Amino acid sequence: MPSLQKLWLIVCVLIASFGGSAVAGPYILVDLSNGDVIADEKASDPWYPASITKLMTLYVAAQAIREGRLSLRSTLTMSKAAASVQPSKMGFKPGTEVTMENAFAMLIVKSANDIAVAIAERVSGSQAAFVDEMNTNARRLGMVNSHFDNPHGLPSSTQVVTARDMALLGYVIYREFPELLPLFRVAAIRIDQKKLTSQNLLLPYYRGATGMKTGFTCDSGLTMVATAERGGRKYLAVILGEYSAIDRTEKAALVLDYGFAAKGARSKGSIERYQPARSRASPLSVRTFTCGQAERSRRYKDVASVLEAKGKAQGGEASGAAQGTSGTVVIGPGGRQYTSTILHERRAGTVINVAAGRGGKVSPALFTIKVSDAARARLARVEEEIPRPAAPPLPAAVTANAPVTASAFVNAASGVGAAGTAKSVASSASAASLVLPAPSVERPIALAPSKLGTPAPGILLPRANPRRKR
Repeated sequence: MPSLQKLWLIVCVLIASFGGSAVAGPYILVDLSNGDVIADEKASDPWYPASITKLMTLYVAAQAIREGRLSLRSTLTMSKAAASVQPSKMGFKPGTEVTMENAFAMLIVKSANDIAVAIAERVSGSQAAFVDEMNTNARRLGMVNSHFDNPHGLPSSTQVVTARDMALLGYVIYREFPELLPLFRVAAIRIDQKKLTSQNLLLPYYRGATGMKTGFTCDSGLTMVATAERGGRKYLAVILGEYSAIDRTEKAALVLDYGFAAKGARSKGSIERYQPARSRASPLSVRTFTCGQAERSRRYKDVASVLEAKGKAQGGEASGAAQGTSGTVVIGPGGRQYTSTILHERRAGTVINVAAGRGGKVSPALFTIKVSDAARARLARVEEEIPRPAAPPLPAAVTANAPVTASAFVNAASGVGAAGTAKSVASSASAASLVLPAPSVERPIALAPSKLGTPAPGILLPRANPRRKR
């Protein structure tokens, strides 16, 4: 078997084995240099998009700017309808004014649903008119199996996309709006002393990551459109239906890694014309696995049962961090709060170092657990609690030296440190151009810089104007 086929077989096995998933979500890999489809699975199956919908919202708004209908300096005003939309949101009061430039950053980094509605109303006059523009653009681009009902991605039974269609949209944005690409690299923004961090975990911890958009609802699972560049080679991956943020990130990393390793891989065709057969006609909900209380409670119990005996033996609680040979699991008090989701090394006999502590604080005392066949099944998948804790523990001593590769991704979802030198640079945007402000740098913490590659940038946003229009 040729080495390339062996490599892809390994990737397929790894993807299929993610946490013993009951459902393998769709994915697709595209070469951004020419639009060639390199690999895919169920790429034409309908799926609920969640917040990757906002890529179409951004595209329609960017088209409006290019057509001269408004500019990045144009202001939008939060309406009552926008302010009342469900989270994730900025939470601005009705009447608050925000520039389109800042709204774009909030849309992509914060994934703010209220901002998505405000953009829609500013661009098209109403949500309904904007949604019409979204669907008109989808048809024009060739997104033949996608339909949009809203600009934010909150649940709607008829709002569906496919991995192939979202890859096409990402490819078009990448080619038609290079001015927007710096926006997708932004890892965090600050507004009124509050820092908002992107949920795209590839940005700080995957070498060459260049961004795009993540999404989540209970029915869609965790979704992502991701891009990366290394040595002049550029790839885009779409991941749908994962059960946790780390599952999503690791699957994207595996697929992107295959692209970078598979030089000379045979193309399946151009993304503009590629239409693989469907394996199902209607969207599949993964709610049971992402938001099901019974399923989540079972995972808490599994984690707590493994840590409790050892933790008490050391005078601690079932709290602390467990590090596998290839990954990190952070457990909160009683096993009921945790941020990490994957224990990569699942073979029997694996030694896991555990730092026990109280109140989420990690003590220096370490003990070990040897993974048995029975424990392996419990530890193979540890799901992220929804909603996640406000301030999960990040034991730097445990995570600092962990390798950062596709097969050994370290969870540091909250590991963005204090802002570096930040300055706001006025944009010289005109109605016909898209010019983003120069970014400031916010460096992630907890991992050695040599492990991170180039840090992802952040930008500093000016205070929103609470002035009401009369």
